[in-house]
Amino acid sequence: MAPFAWGFAGFFAALQILAIVGLSFRNRTEFHSRVPLRKDWLDRVAVGWLIACAFGAFLGWVCGAVAEMMFPAHARALAWAEVFFTMLLPIATMLPNLRYVGGKVAHVQIPLLAIVTLLPILVGLGALLRVLP
Repeated sequence: MAPFAWGFAGFFAALQILAIVGLSFRNRTEFHSRVPLRKDWLDRVAVGWLIACAFGAFLGWVCGAVAEMMFPAHARALAWAEVFFTMLLPIATMLPNLRYVGGKVAHVQIPLLAIVTLLPILVGLGALLRVLP
């Protein structure tokens, strides 16, 4: 089976797991964060964390595929774009979420933030190795 098919199936499996975890804690307010929502620019950045992890990996993969097939002369610039989408964007959107970690559910929040952020980083690791001297 093609790597894209494995990645697509893995993405939907991870999405289902995240939905199950999220829905299981939805009505259990004792596990919600006690830190009040600030509604500042950091919260606006943090709201895109899951989107950045999912679509950042996809856009990074597209940049890598385009670099190989269509524009080999611009492979280095597209590899930098892949690093941005797969590594920098997920980390930058995850960091503001750390201020809400704590309480009874920290043992779920920390691995969830770490593992979901690590998945697109693994996609972009090859691109980072290509652009570094």
